[in-house]
Amino acid sequence: MNKQLLDIKNFDMESVIAMINTVSGCLDEFLFVREIQTNRVYLSPNATMRFAVDEYDFIDRDNYFENHLIYEEDRKLVSSMLYSALVEDANIDFFCRWNGRDGSPVWVHSIAYVIKDDEGIPKYFFGSTNEIGQKRIADDISGLKGERLLIDEYEKLVAQGKRGRIIRFGIDHFKEINENHGIDYGDMVIRNTAQCIKKAVTGLEEVYRISGDEFVILDFNDDDFAHSVKIYERATFEVNDFIISNNYDSFYTISAGIVDIKNRTNVSYDAVMRRAEFALNEAKRRGRNQYYEFNPEDYDTFKKSRQILNELRRSVAEGYDGFDAFFQPIVDHDTNKLVGAEALMRYKDMEGKYIPPVVFIPLLEESGLIIPAGRWIVSRAVEMCQKMQELIPGFYIGINISYVQIRKSNVLDLLINIKNKSGLPDGSLVIEITESGEIECDESFIDFCTKLRDNGILLALDDFGTGYSNFHYLNRLRPNTMKIDRTFTVGAINSEYEMELLKSMSDMAHSIGLKTVIEGIETDAELEKISMVSPDYIQGYYFGKPMPVPEFMTFVSEYV
Repeated sequence: MNKQLLDIKNFDMESVIAMINTVSGCLDEFLFVREIQTNRVYLSPNATMRFAVDEYDFIDRDNYFENHLIYEEDRKLVSSMLYSALVEDANIDFFCRWNGRDGSPVWVHSIAYVIKDDEGIPKYFFGSTNEIGQKRIADDISGLKGERLLIDEYEKLVAQGKRGRIIRFGIDHFKEINENHGIDYGDMVIRNTAQCIKKAVTGLEEVYRISGDEFVILDFNDDDFAHSVKIYERATFEVNDFIISNNYDSFYTISAGIVDIKNRTNVSYDAVMRRAEFALNEAKRRGRNQYYEFNPEDYDTFKKSRQILNELRRSVAEGYDGFDAFFQPIVDHDTNKLVGAEALMRYKDMEGKYIPPVVFIPLLEESGLIIPAGRWIVSRAVEMCQKMQELIPGFYIGINISYVQIRKSNVLDLLINIKNKSGLPDGSLVIEITESGEIECDESFIDFCTKLRDNGILLALDDFGTGYSNFHYLNRLRPNTMKIDRTFTVGAINSEYEMELLKSMSDMAHSIGLKTVIEGIETDAELEKISMVSPDYIQGYYFGKPMPVPEFMTFVSEYV
């Protein structure tokens, strides 16, 4: 705001206040004035709705303005700037944080002037503040309206009792487009995708750009869900047409999440956009280049997983509170003697309920928490192995290592160092790697497996028979042990064909020097039948379920 346009020195305080009340409704800014002689402060009245002040017209006693409005870490900065303005006769232009009504800090840009009377005595501080983290009105790159106008339109439609849908679009793998072709090229894709989506609407719907590669359509003009699906399909057609016209210089697809606004219960803008974000992410998770219709049951499952993830983060930060190490016995098939155990991570939530590993392990991997949690379980496994070797020489512990740990951490150094420091003999630790489509047998992964063996740490290929390229893995990874998953075990017990197949696999493993572990044996009948394949070791509930350390030690004392 230019003070040359406002000759405030000729106004009295009431005139200044009247001016603020007149123009503040037309501005995105919050205006303020302080009468220096009386210390009276007046703010744009709507500031009390956004910021942590209960009054907009008050006498500033005990630094009420700074202590309530200014974020604590920025108060010294603001006081210094105001002092400079008074003493040095300088205008001020700075960034700081004000306390939001909800208690969170809000970044603002403030400009203030000292207005003097005819005798040169400071009379007013007058200025303006605007949020710099607020949502945009419009977007120059795409030429579309921004999220602030989307919010206004959505709230107006809902207030009118309108029913409809939100369609949230996203460009698949947009980050790769920017990385491979540059930001300018990415902007070109944004512009053309925006035009493609605009061509897909009937003319009654508005298209908005809300963030990087995401767009929103308010489809409140037709009660039929199929209408939104047709918009998505037309948009994909237009994108494909653009790609062809661009000579396939960059090939990409778009996904969309569609949320139906069926009633007025809990349909605030923030709530519905969280659902739309989930729906878009679900479309991408399911393979991209498709739409997903919001489903409350799926969303409840998602929110529950986020809750568990937050608990996992807390647990890791608080010394792995809630985590436990369980151990399941591994028995020699021929001698019936206990020879080893598999270390298994377990997690108990704040209510004392165990979360299934199939639920929390993927969350650890997705979030990267598997790296610190993996270090924790390795140390527990090594401690157990040391204890057990005092009772059973040659006892070994199997430790599951996630592919995420291998790719994104120094787990190789961790394993080698902890093994060397423990004094455990070679062969005491067996790293179990699940065979899955995620494994890429590139040189770095092969090098990881080779260095394990070079340092006396054995390698087991877990869940053998559940992947898609078993023998390829055997050839390249050269494991020491092959573990047969219970799914395969049950199949062999109930099918002569699968039993013959399992026999052949076992014979092949033995012929190249591999040990075999049959997992999931639970009954006498299963043990008797699986003995036909001459396994080396047996693991399953028949001998013992996974147990916490005290229970496992009791089991060992009785077994030995």
